[in-house]
Amino acid sequence: MLKTLAKFAVKDGQIKSILAGIQSSSCSKQQRRFLNVHENQAYTLLKSMGIPTPKFGVAKTPEEAAEIARELDSKDLVLKAQVLAGGRGKGKFSGSNVSGVVMCETPEEAKELASKMLGKYLVTKQTGEVGRICNEVMITTRMFTRKELYLSVMMERSFDGPVIIASSEGGVNIEDIAATNPEAISYTPVDIRKGLTCEQADAIACRFGVGDPRVLSEIVCNLYELFIEKDALLLEINPLVQDICGQYFALDCKCNFDDSASFRQKDLFALQDWSQKNPMEVKADKIGLNYIALDGNIGCMVNGAGLAMATMDIIKLYGGEPANFLDVGGGASVKTVTEAFKIISSDPKVESIFVNIFGGIIRCDVIAEGIIAAFQDLKLNVPVIVRLQGTNAEKGKKLIMDAKLKIIPIDDMSAAAEASVSVADICRLARNLNLDIELTPKSTQKSVCLLVHCQRATRLDSKMATMLSRTTVSLAESLSRLNGSKILACTSSLNKQPVRNLNVHEHISYSILNEAGIPTPKFGVAKTPDEAAKLATDLNTKDIVLKAQVLAGGRGKGHFKGGNVSGVKMCETPEEAKQLASQMLGKLLVTKQTGEAGRICNAVMVTQRMFPRKEYYLAVMMERAFGGPVIIASSQGGVNIEEVAATNPQAIMYEPIDINKGITKDQADRIAVKLGLENVKEYISKMIMNMYSLFVKKDALLLEVNPLAEDINGEYFALDCKCRFDDNAEFRQKDLFALRDWTQEDPKEVEAAKFELNYIALDGNIGCMVNGAGLAMATMDIIKLHGGEPANFLDVGGGATASAVKEAFKIITSDSKVHALLVNIFGGIMRCDVIAEGIIAATKELDLKIPVVVRLQGTNVDEAKALIANAGLKIVPVDDLDEAARIAVKLSTIVKLAQSANLSVNFEIPQIS
Repeated sequence: MLKTLAKFAVKDGQIKSILAGIQSSSCSKQQRRFLNVHENQAYTLLKSMGIPTPKFGVAKTPEEAAEIARELDSKDLVLKAQVLAGGRGKGKFSGSNVSGVVMCETPEEAKELASKMLGKYLVTKQTGEVGRICNEVMITTRMFTRKELYLSVMMERSFDGPVIIASSEGGVNIEDIAATNPEAISYTPVDIRKGLTCEQADAIACRFGVGDPRVLSEIVCNLYELFIEKDALLLEINPLVQDICGQYFALDCKCNFDDSASFRQKDLFALQDWSQKNPMEVKADKIGLNYIALDGNIGCMVNGAGLAMATMDIIKLYGGEPANFLDVGGGASVKTVTEAFKIISSDPKVESIFVNIFGGIIRCDVIAEGIIAAFQDLKLNVPVIVRLQGTNAEKGKKLIMDAKLKIIPIDDMSAAAEASVSVADICRLARNLNLDIELTPKSTQKSVCLLVHCQRATRLDSKMATMLSRTTVSLAESLSRLNGSKILACTSSLNKQPVRNLNVHEHISYSILNEAGIPTPKFGVAKTPDEAAKLATDLNTKDIVLKAQVLAGGRGKGHFKGGNVSGVKMCETPEEAKQLASQMLGKLLVTKQTGEAGRICNAVMVTQRMFPRKEYYLAVMMERAFGGPVIIASSQGGVNIEEVAATNPQAIMYEPIDINKGITKDQADRIAVKLGLENVKEYISKMIMNMYSLFVKKDALLLEVNPLAEDINGEYFALDCKCRFDDNAEFRQKDLFALRDWTQEDPKEVEAAKFELNYIALDGNIGCMVNGAGLAMATMDIIKLHGGEPANFLDVGGGATASAVKEAFKIITSDSKVHALLVNIFGGIMRCDVIAEGIIAATKELDLKIPVVVRLQGTNVDEAKALIANAGLKIVPVDDLDEAARIAVKLSTIVKLAQSANLSVNFEIPQIS
C-alpha cells in the first residue's frame, strides 16, 4: 500500500534525513565513500533495464563529437561535459566562456565546442577554483518536455531499507518541494525481502497523475530492479519527463553505489573515473586509507569512522573547520601512518594536525612510531596535537616525549580539539602578519603550555629582527585573544529607489507588442474561473499556462497564501484551468519581492505554452550613459541579463540610437546579424525597428523582451516583456496610464498620488517630509549617516497647501513602523509658514504620539518658527540639518526601545527663549 507523506505520517526529522541523503548541498562533502558514475554511464545502466533515455554518444575527441552529431541527425544537439560535479550548466571552462552544458545545431559547431571542452578544466561551485578535468563529452538530442516528474530509489535508515520517493513536481531541487509543498512528495517503503509489489508500483504511477500509469509503473519497477541488482545506495531520476509527443524519458540520473559491494560489482566499479577524484584521495585509497578532502584548515588523523566523525564535530564546536576525514583503520602500520601524514600535510590549507587515536586493534605505540618517523622524514612545520588512549597509550606517549619533537600531547579530547583550533588560528594570524612562528610544548604539573616565539620573516641574508620575546601563552589565553571583537560593515542600501514610473501587467505588454507587430503566444485574460475555462477551450491545446497577473517578480517560485499553488501553473484541460484559476483569483500571491503581505491577484492570463529551441534577449531603454536610447541584445536570453554581463560580457551588444534620427535599417540589420540570426535577418530587423518605434511612441523608459524565443517550428515570439513608462509623459499617454492597476501599489502611495504628493514607502522607521527630490535624497542619506533608516521618500513639491501637508502627515504616520518624523523644508516657491500651518493642523488633528523634528529654511522661515513656537505642541525645531537628523535618529531609537519594553514615552519640549 502506498504511504504518502500525509498518510504515512513521516516526521519532519525523518524527511530531512531522507532528503539529506539525496542532496549534498547541506555540507561540502559527505563523509562516506561510494561510487559515482558519469551521466553517460547512468544512461547506459538505465537503458539496460528498459528505462528510455534520449539518444546519445560519448566523444573523446572533437572529431568523434562531430561524427556522433551527424549520426544523431538533429538540429537540436546538446553537449555535456562528463565531469563529476554539480552545476555544470552554470560552470565555465578555465580560460573561456564555454559552460559545461551547451547547445548547438550542426556537427561543425559540435566539433568546435568539444575542442573547447576536452582536456580542459571545468570550474563550478562544487569543484572550486581548481576545477575538474573533462576527458569526455556526451552528445545527445535536446528534449522538449511537457511535464517533469521526480523518481528515486534510495537506501534509507529511517525506513530500515529501500524507499521510493516520487513527485509530480520534478526538474527542481526536491528539498525545495519538500519545504514549500510537502504533499507533492510520496514515500513508499519497500520490504527488501519481498521486493516491490505491482500494487505499490501502480499506486506510485497513479500518483503522478499523468498519461497511462502502466508505462510509469513499468519504469518504477525497472528502476527498483536496477537498484537491487547493482547494490545501489541511490538512483535518482530528475527529471523523468513526458515530451511533447507523450513519450517518457529519463533526462538526468544520479547514481551512487555502495563501495562495500565492489567485490561483486567488479564490472561496475571498473567504470570508476579516478581522474575525477582528489589526487590525495586516490593515493590514500591505494594504501588502504579512507581519506576525503574537506574545506577546513585542521588536519585530522583518527582510527574508526565514528571517532573520526566525533573528532570533526568537536573541532567545529570550538570554532574550527576540519580539513579532511581520515580513518587509518584498525590495521595501520608505521608506514601507513607516515603516508597518512604525507597526505594530510600536502594540503596547503592545513595549519594544524590533530591525531586522535583510541588503541584497540591498533596499538598507540605503533601510531607514535609512525608520527615520529613522519616528523623526521617530512621535516614538518605544521603543529601536531596528539591524543592517545587505549592499548599501549603510555608507551606511545613516552616515545613521543623522548623523541623531543615539537608535538603537543594532550590526554583530554576536548582540550586537544580546543588546542588544535587555537594553534591553527595562531599560525594563520602569524602568516597574515608575515611572521615565522615556533611552537614548543612545555610540560607543567597541571597542563601543557606553549612557548610561542615569533619573528619577522625576512630573506636569509637580512638581519633577523625579533618581533616578540620568548613568551609563555596558555591555550585558553590565545583562544580568547583570537576571538576578540569583530568589525561589522554596514552596506545596506535603500530597498526601493525613489523613482516613479508606470508598470503594466504582462497581458497589457502582450497587447502592446501585438499592436506593434511583434508576435506573442495566443492569450486571454480571465477574471473568473469560468472565463479561464472558456479561454482554455478557445486555445484548443493540451499545453496551457496560467499566469497570475500580479506586478511582482518571481511569480513562478511564489505561492498563494493558504495554498501551494504558484503564480505560474501549467495544465492540459479547461477543467484544470478552471480549478487552478479558482485557487488564484482573489488570493494574495507571496513572492520574495512582495514580502509576507503578498499582492492581490485580480486577473489570470491564460496562454499557450511554447517550446523554445533558442532564447535571445532584446531590450530598448533610456540610458544616461549613452545620452539617450540604447538597444541591448544578446544571444543568451531567458536568464538574468546581469548574470550574463558578469560572466560573459562579450555576449552582450549595445547599439546607441540617435533619438533625433531614430533607428536605421543598417543598425537593425547589424543587431540581427550579431544575434546569429542572419538567415532571418529581414524578419528580426523589422521586429527590432517596430520595437524601437513602440518605445518612442509610448514614452517608454524600458521595453525588455526576455526571452525572444525561436520555437520548434522556427517561428519567433516574445515570451515575456517588461515595460516601464515615464510618469512625466502621463499627460500625453492618458489611455496607457488609464491601465495602471492601483491594487498592485502600496495603498499609502495611492493616497499620496491623489494629493499630488510623490511618496514611496521604504523599510525604515524615520518618516521624512521634504520638498524637492534632491533635498529628499540628501535627507535620507544623512539619516543613514547617523545610523537611522528612512521610512519613506516623500516630496511635497513646490505648490503644496496646508491641506496637502496635513495629508502627507497622515500618510507618513499611518505606517506603524514610523517612530519619529523629520520635516526638512527649504522655502522657495513653497513658503515655510504654509508648511508650519500644515504641521500644526496635522499634529492637533492626529494627536501624534511620536516626536516631530522640524528644520525650516528659506521664504518666511521666521514667521513659520513663530507659528510653531506659539502652538505649544511637541515639535522639536532645529536649524541645522545635521543636528536635526541626529536628533531624529536618537528620538526614534528611544521610541523603539520603549515600545519593545511595552512602555509609553512622553516627550516634553523645552520652551524656546
